[in-house]
Amino acid sequence: MGTEFEARCMKCGHIYMAIEGCGWSFFVLHCDRCGKYKDVPFFLIQNITGKEDYRGEVAEEIAGYCNCGGHYRMDAPIRCPKCGSTRYEETGGYSCLFD
Repeated sequence: MGTEFEARCMKCGHIYMAIEGCGWSFFVLHCDRCGKYKDVPFFLIQNITGKEDYRGEVAEEIAGYCNCGGHYRMDAPIRCPKCGSTRYEETGGYSCLFD
């Protein structure tokens, strides 16, 4: 299950929408440099035989490189789009679970 929520950067105070986790039909990956997110639909992965235990790695291969030169990774942290900090707090202003 994934979550979309409003976050406040603890470094610069910028408020932004953050997304983490995965849905029922897609993976959510973040760029390991700038934090931009990208989703990879499961249907792109499900027919690759012999990789059932490595779907996260296959999703990373499919997602490829971000425009900033970073890599989309399953374990990359959420980053503030203004200053790049990984320190944030949920504001409680908006939250949505998705599956």
